[in-house]
Amino acid sequence: VEALLELGRVYLELEQPYRTREVLAEGLEVARETEARRFELEALELKSLAAEQDGDLQAALRHERTFRQRSRELQQEEQTLRAELMEVHFDLEQARSRAETYRLELLEQARRESQAQVLERTRELEEAQLEIVMRLAIAAEYRDDDTGEHTARVGRNAEAIALELGWKEDEARVLSVAALLHDVGKIGVGDAVLHKPGMLAAEEFDVMQEHTTIGAGILSGGHTRLLRLAEEIALAHHERWDGKGYPLRLAGDAIPMSARIVAVADVLDALTHDRPYKRAWSTEEALAEIRRQSGTQFDPRVVEACMAAFSGEGAISPLDRPPTRVRRYLSEGALQR
Repeated sequence: VEALLELGRVYLELEQPYRTREVLAEGLEVARETEARRFELEALELKSLAAEQDGDLQAALRHERTFRQRSRELQQEEQTLRAELMEVHFDLEQARSRAETYRLELLEQARRESQAQVLERTRELEEAQLEIVMRLAIAAEYRDDDTGEHTARVGRNAEAIALELGWKEDEARVLSVAALLHDVGKIGVGDAVLHKPGMLAAEEFDVMQEHTTIGAGILSGGHTRLLRLAEEIALAHHERWDGKGYPLRLAGDAIPMSARIVAVADVLDALTHDRPYKRAWSTEEALAEIRRQSGTQFDPRVVEACMAAFSGEGAISPLDRPPTRVRRYLSEGALQR
């Protein structure tokens, strides 16, 4: 078509309108057969010029009208095609957007399911760890307190004191569980010393002191925050602020804060409950004795937190039973099992 049109232009320049019309007629026919719209318009335009050159103005006008009509038709077709292409592009973009949204929803669903599985698994592990700790505490406490509630009360008291000291709730909760194992080393102390109703002789007291290192040895090497905390409590809860405690004779801030807290919580419970060698003191008597030991046996800051937690308006009582979440592991049935 392009060659025939070029040949038509040459004949037009040579002022051979007959040859021009003849070549263009063939070119126009081929252009229409091949739907070469641009070439069809060029052919019509050249035919109009050839008719005008030949003096046939009527034919020139007819070709010009046909040229304009075909131009409008072609423009409309192009507009329609552009609109269709835009619609296809829009549909494609919508499909891509829906596909991306669906992909993100699937990813989010998978993430939620994975997170839920991790949380459930973590909860199961935490419950299993808590139950193991409880049962280990029971094993030690059963030899010294067959109700199993002394360790639970010490944990509750330690948590209350820690909160007064500004500990975060989750940290105080871990401390309360770790405190359950403060006397786990009593597993290694003989009954003759452990259950002696009177005061211990010096040699017997030396044996009793070993429960701190035995307990730390049982708990040593733990990889969790709970077991590491329990180990330092078991080892150091009988250290004194003035350095006269045992087993390492640590003093002041060298004693881990967790052990300083449990030391007060342990003595508070021991004073307010019957023991083979003493009667139970009243809460007021016990708190007065703890305050008297501030700066010698106990960290003064911990003593003040203890006073805030267990005396005054809104304070809890050291005589209260342990929380249900702890007692359920320490029931008589659990001990029998």
